[in-house]
Order: sequence, then C-alpha cells, then structure tokens
Amino acid sequence: QARGQEVLWLGGSDEHEKNSHFQKRAGGTYYGHHPLDGFIEIVDQCKVVVTQVTMALHLAIGLEKRIVLMNNIFNKYEFELYDLGEIIEPPVPCGCYFNPVCTHESMRQITPAMIISAVERQLQYL
Repeated sequence: QARGQEVLWLGGSDEHEKNSHFQKRAGGTYYGHHPLDGFIEIVDQCKVVVTQVTMALHLAIGLEKRIVLMNNIFNKYEFELYDLGEIIEPPVPCGCYFNPVCTHESMRQITPAMIISAVERQLQYL
C-alpha cells in the first residue's frame, strides 16, 4: 500500500474471519466471500495474485494474471505457471510435508519483504 498498490484480500467462507481481521489490522479491501462466478470476477480485477496452492492460483493461471506463489511443502518443479509468475519459498525447506500442523513454521520464513519484492518484479511485466 505504501508503494501505491491496492491490497485486496481474497478467500472463501473458511477464510472470512481471518480476512476480516487482516483487513482491519493491515488495511486494504475485503469484499467478503462470494459464489464461484463472483470470485472469478474479483480475481480477474487483480494485476498480481499472491497465493498459496488454492483455487485462486488455478483461476489466476486461467485468467493469465501475474502470480506470486508461496510454497512450502510441495515440490516446486511440479508447478507450471506458464511464465505468469514466480514461486517463493522459505529459505529452509519445510520438513512437515503433508502433516496437518507445521512444526517448523516454515511459512513464517517467507517475509513480507520477500513478497513485496516478488510482487514488484511481477508488476514489471504489466
């Protein structure tokens, strides 16, 4: 936001409470959760989609949006972003793999500065 970009929080009903909290604490815009067709329309308004492996990732690829994919447990070589973005990962790989709870807190190692730098690189393609 300090760099002149609007932040839009996205998610489904499971993320509603968390996204409302983030919007109140960090600013940006949160339109709530919507049925799939409305969600697709909102994603289509984005310049860059910052996401994990979610429906938003697949929609962003289909809509040919710039992407910053935050990954920690999956093999990054299994992703195809079709030259639409980049994958950022923690500096130390996560050892939890598919456990329901991460004991390494590897996603916390992906810093806001890492995300901002990746977003700025993706904006250069627009």
